[in-house]
Amino acid sequence: MAKIKKAIKSVSSKKKEVKNIENEPTIEELNAELKKLGSKIKQNTEEHEKILNEEYIPENQVKSALRGLLALNKKKNSSNNKNSLLNEHGSIFLQIIAIKIPKTPRYFLRIELPHNLLSNTSDVCLFVPDLHKGRKTDHEPTIEHYEDLLRSHGVKNIKTIIPMRQVKVEYDQFELRRKLLGQFDYFLADARISKHLNQKLGKIFTNKRKNPTPIRLDAKDLKKEIERGLSKTLMPINSDGDTFTVKIGHTDQKIEQITENILAAVKKLATSFPGKWENIRTIILKTHGILPIPIYISLRPPSEISVPVVRAKRPKTFAPVEGELSTYLNRKVKVTPYGDIEISDNGNETLLTDVEDDEQSDGEESNTKSNKTNTETNNKKTQLKNNKRKIEKDAESNENESDDSDDEENNVLANAEEKYLVNYVHELKTVKKAKKGENAKKPKKTKK
Repeated sequence: MAKIKKAIKSVSSKKKEVKNIENEPTIEELNAELKKLGSKIKQNTEEHEKILNEEYIPENQVKSALRGLLALNKKKNSSNNKNSLLNEHGSIFLQIIAIKIPKTPRYFLRIELPHNLLSNTSDVCLFVPDLHKGRKTDHEPTIEHYEDLLRSHGVKNIKTIIPMRQVKVEYDQFELRRKLLGQFDYFLADARISKHLNQKLGKIFTNKRKNPTPIRLDAKDLKKEIERGLSKTLMPINSDGDTFTVKIGHTDQKIEQITENILAAVKKLATSFPGKWENIRTIILKTHGILPIPIYISLRPPSEISVPVVRAKRPKTFAPVEGELSTYLNRKVKVTPYGDIEISDNGNETLLTDVEDDEQSDGEESNTKSNKTNTETNNKKTQLKNNKRKIEKDAESNENESDDSDDEENNVLANAEEKYLVNYVHELKTVKKAKKGENAKKPKKTKK
C-alpha cells in the first residue's frame, strides 16, 4: 500500500509540472510584453522632458506672477501723469540669488531669447571695421559700403553705422562716449573688432550692460544673424556677491512673449549658471519702482552644495609651441604658455651620442686646464709663505741688536717733548690775555 501511495504522489507531481509548462508564456508573448514596457518608458521620458523644458517652474505660475507685475505697473503709470503722457515702457528683470557665492572671473553670460528686447522706438547702432587702414583715411566710404550691404540683405532696424576709425577719432573723450551710450538702446559689433572695441569704449558701457554684441557680418544670411544678435541679453557674473540680474523683456510685450523669454532664460541658467540649478536659491521678477515677485524658492541646505569654481576660458593660441634647436643637433624645444622650457630628443640616437661624446671631450679638456691652474696657484702660495717666514726671522734678529741704542734715543725724545709742551702752554696763555684786552676796548652796542 505504501508503494502505491508513493507512485500516486509522483504521478500527481508530474501532472502539475506539465500544467506549469503549458501555462508558461511563449517567446512571442514575451516580445509583446517587452514592447509594451518600452512604450511606457518612452511616455515617462517624454513627460520628464516636458517638465525639464518648463525649467522646474510651471508656466501658469510665471504667467500669474507677470499679470500681477503688469497690473501694478499700470497703476503706477496711471498715478504718475508724466509716464502716462510719454507712454514709456519699463524693463522687466530676472533676479537670481545663489546659495553659495561662486569663485569666478568677471565675465558676461549671454542668453539667447526667443523674442528680442527691442520696441518700436528703440535705436540700434552697428560698429564695423575699417575698409582702408590709415590715420588720414576717410571713414565715409566704409559707412556707404556697409549701408549697401545691409540694404541688399533687407536689414532695416539699424539706425547708424560707426566705423572703428570714427570711434578712435571722435569718441576719445569720456563725455562723448557717455553721449553715445545715451543715444542708442542696443549696440552690435563685428566679431573681428569686438575685443578691441570694448577696450576703447571703457567701463561706462559695461556698467550700463550695453556692451556691443558680436555678430558675423560675413554670414550668408545677414538678416538672421542680426536678429539672433539682437535677441541676446547679458548677465554679468562675478564673485562680488550672491545676487545677479538679467533683462528679459519690457512692459510693451505680450504676456506670452515674456513667459517664453523667462523659461528660455531659466533653461540656460539651469546648465550655465555657476553651480547650475542646484546653486540657485530664488528667482524673482522685478521692475523699477515695484515690489519684486518671487517665482521660485529652493529650500536646499547650503551644506549639500560645494562652492562652485569657474576657470577662465583661454584663447586658442594659449598652447605650447614646439621647434628645432639651432645650438644642438636633432633636438626639439617645447615652450609652454607659462614660460616653461622642455628639451626633447628627435629620435635619432646615433647623432645624439656623437654630440654627447663631444660634450664629454670638451668637459675633460676643461677639467685638465682647471687642474693645471690649481697646481700653479698652490706653488705660488707656498713660495709666499716661505718668504714671509724669512722676513720675520730677520726682523727678530735686528730687534735684539738695537735694544740698547733704542733706550738712549727714547730718553732724548722724552726731554724734547717736555720742552715743547711747556712752550706751547706759555703761548696759549699769552694769546688768551691779548683777546681779553681787545674785548674790553670795544664799545658795547645799545638797543634801539
